[in-house]
Amino acid sequence: IPLFILGSKMKNPVKTGLLIFFIGILTIPLIQYYFPIIELKPLEGSFEKKQYQNFSRKGWFEGSFQSKYDSWYNENFGFRNELVRLHNQVGFSVFGQSSSKYVIVGKKGYLYENEYLKSYYGDNYIGQNAINRVINILAGISEYLVQNNTKLMVVIAPGKGFFYPEYIPNNISKTRDTTNYEIYIKELEKAKIPFIDFNREFLNRKDTSSITLYPKTGIHWSQASIPFVLDSLNNYVEYLTKIPMAGMKFSYKEPTSIPDRQDADIERSLNLLYPIDNDPFLYPNWQWEEESNKRKPKAIFIGDSFFWQIYNLGTAKRFYDNGEFWYYYKQAYSQKYTTDTFVEDIDILSKITDADVVVLITTETNLYKFPFGFESVFEKYGMSEKINAVKIKNLMDYIKTDIAWMNHIKEKAEVKNISVDSMLY
Repeated sequence: IPLFILGSKMKNPVKTGLLIFFIGILTIPLIQYYFPIIELKPLEGSFEKKQYQNFSRKGWFEGSFQSKYDSWYNENFGFRNELVRLHNQVGFSVFGQSSSKYVIVGKKGYLYENEYLKSYYGDNYIGQNAINRVINILAGISEYLVQNNTKLMVVIAPGKGFFYPEYIPNNISKTRDTTNYEIYIKELEKAKIPFIDFNREFLNRKDTSSITLYPKTGIHWSQASIPFVLDSLNNYVEYLTKIPMAGMKFSYKEPTSIPDRQDADIERSLNLLYPIDNDPFLYPNWQWEEESNKRKPKAIFIGDSFFWQIYNLGTAKRFYDNGEFWYYYKQAYSQKYTTDTFVEDIDILSKITDADVVVLITTETNLYKFPFGFESVFEKYGMSEKINAVKIKNLMDYIKTDIAWMNHIKEKAEVKNISVDSMLY
């Protein structure tokens, strides 16, 4: 108010007008704060909101009130969100910089997350011994599950570094080293563990596909690619379990320039004023086969965020018998769970042995922490001992069918003065 009075007393009308205009600009955030006249879109991302600090004499004299109030006000002053977006837009458009420490801006506006580039260059390689250990455990779990008529399979989703190496910025580009992905593929093949390598499948289709398989400003496979992914997954489950899967058809809607949340997930985290130039987006129109009384396979899916796009279609119920998704082997999702359910509270052994198939799904980027703790079931439930017990019983039953072999065992039992059963064991 004193500044307005000062401006009104100035004799130069131009200076008076500029001063009043300048003061008016400075008061706009204050007006928006106290009287929100414009509804602003909240910022995207995961962050902890500061709590409003109530005034107290003690807090004032200790200085804690001022500090906490400043922190809160810095997040809540008028037009703060749009000013943040303006700042981020200048950094992106003028300097090619990302406002997120996790996001790398590549050539032509292609966006990457740090971990995907680390994986592509082998910076998070855990070593041959560590991978062999995981593979040996998975082979043991697979052998145990087979005895319960349950199949184990692995799905490797594509990584953006592998799919778009040509857009990695020059200041990051370097010679590639051994990667977890390359070693895991070799060892899965050696161990004869069933798997689908979508990282390779996507690369094979990159130059010939009529759809965008991996979005420019997203970090997961595109929504347009999900029909191919889902069809491949269902066909392989049907092959392993010998249980016919329900059918589906799809067509694509008209191309749109507006991405859904999934196809531009890391672009949204940058909180820019304007969208990044992108190719037109295609989204499927689904036609599901009507549900019948046919038996559906029981399935447990364990893995990372690449399964969400499939799960959110309702596939766990549509194609499977109340299939479950154990996200990072931490929280369990299923239509039958009405409250938050955590894997540690589930009867895990009963669940996985009752299933027809257990699917471990991971992007190649997360192979350094794969299979997210699921490997612990091997020792926790004594699977090695149980596998050996079954093998011993089967061999004992086989020996009993061989008269000459059994006569030899009876003779040895008599010499050692023990029972025939003990000698047979």
